Amino acid sequence: MSYLCEIPLQLINLYAAAANRWRGCDWKTEFGPARLNLANLRSVQLHLLVSATAGQESQNWAEAESWLQQVEKDAYLAEDAAYRATRQYVAGDLRGAVASINEACKLEAQYHAELVWAPLRDFLRSEVAKIGGM
Repeated sequence: MSYLCEIPLQLINLYAAAANRWRGCDWKTEFGPARLNLANLRSVQLHLLVSATAGQESQNWAEAESWLQQVEKDAYLAEDAAYRATRQYVAGDLRGAVASINEACKLEAQYHAELVWAPLRDFLRSEVAKIGGM
């Protein structure tokens, strides 16, 4: 595996611009029969609501908590895949970098129309295309 001598500033900037931007539900929702708006809430906050309520209301919050946990997990996995993509690129594994950033975008696409990781994906794809690697 060959290592690139210089890390492109654009790669660093694109990763830094997207890192920590998507952590969970950052859009308006109408979740479940209670039509709960979960925008900008975290699953740990909902855990408190599950404990503080009873009956159907508690069940609604519990279902929302479970869903938010999945969103947060996917956001974490997407960021991890994007980080892995940058490391693979620097290590000279361009195909691996593109595969990893595609994984990040696929995870995020379940939730966002405009992907946080798309600019980094586009950069990596263009870099690979420049050398005819894909």
